Amino acid sequence: MLDQLTAFIRDLRRAGLPVSLTEEVDAAKALQVADLMSVVSFRETLRCTLAKSRTAQYGFDPIFDAYFGPRSTKPPGDAPPLSEDAVLAALEGHAVLSDVAKAVVDAHAAMEPGRPVGVRYHVLQAMASLERDALFARLLRDDDEQDALARLASRSDLEARWRSLEQEIEREVQRRVADVHGIDSAITEARRRQSYNIEFARATESEIAELRANLAPLARRLAIKLGRKRRHSRKGGLDFRNTMRHSLSYGGSTIELRFKRSVPAKPQLLVLADISGSVASFSRFTMQLVYALDKEFRGLRTFAFIDSIDDVTQLLAGQDRFEKALARVAERAEVLWRDGNSDYGHALTQFWDEHNSVVNARTTVLVLGDARTNYHPPHPEALRSIQRAGRKVLWLNPEPQAYWGAGDSAMSEYAQYCDKVVECRNLRQLAKALEFIA
Repeated sequence: MLDQLTAFIRDLRRAGLPVSLTEEVDAAKALQVADLMSVVSFRETLRCTLAKSRTAQYGFDPIFDAYFGPRSTKPPGDAPPLSEDAVLAALEGHAVLSDVAKAVVDAHAAMEPGRPVGVRYHVLQAMASLERDALFARLLRDDDEQDALARLASRSDLEARWRSLEQEIEREVQRRVADVHGIDSAITEARRRQSYNIEFARATESEIAELRANLAPLARRLAIKLGRKRRHSRKGGLDFRNTMRHSLSYGGSTIELRFKRSVPAKPQLLVLADISGSVASFSRFTMQLVYALDKEFRGLRTFAFIDSIDDVTQLLAGQDRFEKALARVAERAEVLWRDGNSDYGHALTQFWDEHNSVVNARTTVLVLGDARTNYHPPHPEALRSIQRAGRKVLWLNPEPQAYWGAGDSAMSEYAQYCDKVVECRNLRQLAKALEFIA
C-alpha cells in the first residue's frame, strides 16, 4: 500500500497538484486510522490531506479513480442490456448509481479499443443517449397535482440525481480510459479539470496560457452540446390532422397528441461586454469562446464598453488570430467618454438610443460584466427596454454571487430585467452558462 500511495502522490504532483512532503506524511498517518474497507472513507481521507484547495480537488478525482476505482469484472459488451426502467430507478433513488453508470457506459459511451478519444467525448455520448427530457417527463408526470413549491422541489431533486449520475458515468469512463491508455490519460484529465476551475481574475501568466489552450477543445464540446440542445428544445405546434388520423387506432379516442416537427433555429446573439480593467480577463476569454462558436449562431454582433459603447464586430472578425483582434479593440474602439471608469448606466442608455434596431424578437442578449457602476446612475430602464425588444437577456457576472448588490454593484437592479444571471468566474462556469443561449 505504501508503494502505491507513493506512486499516487507522485502522479498527483505530475498533474500539477501542490502536494508537500508534510501533506504526504499526513496522508500516510491518516490512513492508519481510516476505514480502508470503505472506498468513500479512503477517498475522503486522501482528498482532505492531499487536495486542500477546491481547484486541486477537481484534479484529484481522475487520478484517484484511475488508481483505486473499482474495476468491472465483465468484458466489454458482456453487460446486460440497459433498460429505461433501470435509469428511472436510479433517478428515483431506488438503484445504485454506479451500477447504472457502468451499464450506460457499456451500452452508449462508444468506447472502442484503440480509439484515442477524450473522456468528455464518451461522457457526452453516454448522456445524450439517455434522453433527459423524456425521462424527466415520465418522472414528473404527476406534477399537475402538486403545488408550485412541491413541483420545484421535485425537479430540483431530480436534477441533482441527474448530475450525480453524470459524475458516476464520468468516473467510469475515466477508469476505463486509464486502463487502456495508462495513468497519463488520467493526468491529462486532471490538468484539464484544474484549468477549468482557475479564476479569471486571479490567473497568473502561465495559467492564462493554460486557459487559452483549453478554449478550442471546450468550444468543440460546447458546439456539440448546443446543437443537440437546440434540436431537442421543443416540439412544434399541434398537428391536428395527424392527431385525428392516429386516434383511429384507439377507436376514435384522442389518446395521444401528435405535434408538427419544429425547425431548429440558430439563435441570433448580441454581446455587450465590459472591457474595463477589473473584468478584462473575463470578457476576453468569454468573447474568444463565443467567437469560436460562431457557427452555432445565425448572427453575432459584439459591442464593447467602459463608460461609452462601440460596435466592435468588425474589429473581432478573423477569430483565428483572436489575440490580435482583441488588441485592435483596445486600440480603436471608442469606449471612453468621461473618466474611463465603468459606467453601465450611460453605456446601456447609449446602446439603446443609438443601436436599438439590432435587437429584435429573435435576439439573445449576452451581457458580460460585474455591474459595478462606480456610483454612476445605473439606468436599469435601458436594460428593461432591451429585454422587452429581445428574445432573452443572459448576464454573466465574474464576481462571487455574495458580492452582488454590495457597494457600487447594481446587479440587483439589473437582475430584474434579465432572464438569467449567472456567476461566471472560471471556464467550467462559463461553459455551463453559455448553454443557456441555445
